[in-house]
Amino acid sequence: MQMLLDIVWLWFLFNAVLTAAMFLFWYYERRSRPETAHLSGGLEHLSALRVVLGIVHETLAFMWMQLTMPLAIWGDRNQPTLVQDGQTPVLLVHGYACNSSSLQWQARRLVKAGYQVRCVSYRPPVANVHKLVPQIKAHIQQLLDDTGAEKIHYVCHSMGGVLVREVLADDAFAHRIDKVVCLGSPHHGTHAASLINLVVKGAIRQMTPASDYIQSLPKTRDSARFYGICSQMDNLVLPVTSAVLPGAITKTVDYLGHCALLYSPMVAGMILECLEE
Repeated sequence: MQMLLDIVWLWFLFNAVLTAAMFLFWYYERRSRPETAHLSGGLEHLSALRVVLGIVHETLAFMWMQLTMPLAIWGDRNQPTLVQDGQTPVLLVHGYACNSSSLQWQARRLVKAGYQVRCVSYRPPVANVHKLVPQIKAHIQQLLDDTGAEKIHYVCHSMGGVLVREVLADDAFAHRIDKVVCLGSPHHGTHAASLINLVVKGAIRQMTPASDYIQSLPKTRDSARFYGICSQMDNLVLPVTSAVLPGAITKTVDYLGHCALLYSPMVAGMILECLEE
């Protein structure tokens, strides 16, 4: 029993240190580049106490995401049965180094609201983005085929919002997506990727602000309406204004970290507002 407690404590300590380190870079961004550290609609000054609580919240959310990742093994193979009811179905797509389990909580909220929802994974989630986009297209087409819908709504976290811009550049899919709701997507790249890139390659290199991929991403298509739910305390989208996409409708939250966006009732309400607008 003591060994198990020690393992849990070390796991928590590791995640707490890692999360705190990323928030140090977030703080550095706020101090060194104040012009990019504030999101329109958010608080001008953040409470120190609530920032500390936000860091704890983000640590727990990050740990919960890790703990639930194995659930995707079952979830991806046992998708819910969908029917042709004339409504626009919703596809939920995760971010870098995650899988469909990270969006299952939001999926249940959408199902309760009456939407037909499918949570999907792309594999491997750290691969070159050009290998991932065809998988996203296949998931979109499968959802259209299964529901008989003309279009889908696309709700995504982090890198999933960058991938869909490449999907929409394909004329075959440009008119198959109605609304895109992005949670903390680094549309202009993130300095956090530049740090992680020192030890991990693949898609993370393409998420750096100066990458050829980020620089060559197409503008949003008029056929799809984009929404961005962005946090002033996003510790992985640095600077936080990188989550703001020109032409998109931006909604701002103040004290949620990158992973905490996935499990927030407030964010769930914002997603529904976007889809029902």
